[in-house]
Amino acid sequence: MEYNLDELSDNAKAQLTNIQFVDTSVQFQSTGQITSVTFYAGATTTSGFNFQVYRLVSSNTYLLVAQTGDISVSSVGAQRHQISLPVAAGDFPG
Repeated sequence: MEYNLDELSDNAKAQLTNIQFVDTSVQFQSTGQITSVTFYAGATTTSGFNFQVYRLVSSNTYLLVAQTGDISVSSVGAQRHQISLPVAAGDFPG
């Protein structure tokens, strides 16, 4: 399901904060460092968001092992940010 943020009430928007995702479809194959991220921003934000790295602890439990500081987006479109996130083989992005 897709949502247009412009059409959501302020209450609904407030409920969309502090959401964390673990992308289990992508798993890092080797130990190393993430040095930059590129993404498309469909809206601006001053509250920021983080890129994260999770490690599988047990069948469906993940541990947050690294994250960036807040990244704010001041313009819509392609974004590239220099970051430094350590990853181990088997970790997942979040």
